[in-house]
Amino acid sequence: GLKETLNLPFPACYFDAVTVGYGLRNLVGKRKAMEEIFRVLKPSSRASILDFNKSSNAFTTSFQEYMIDNVVVPVASTYSLAKEYAYLKTSIQEFLT
Repeated sequence: GLKETLNLPFPACYFDAVTVGYGLRNLVGKRKAMEEIFRVLKPSSRASILDFNKSSNAFTTSFQEYMIDNVVVPVASTYSLAKEYAYLKTSIQEFLT
């Protein structure tokens, strides 16, 4: 879970790569999570973090909001996940990128 991200159960220099998909913004201790990610990476390894971002471009912002409202949340709803995705638009606006 997200809480375990702050205290990964692996020794230092354990992984060749670490990936995070749409999870960083859900963590309260982002700095601690990043420290933990880099702790478990082997030297010269890579971390890849994928997430939404708050755009300064009006078109991009409108398109992103349209896709969330008309594709992401409706598709999530078909899997009974509407509640889990309802926060998405707000979290993008509040997440410091």
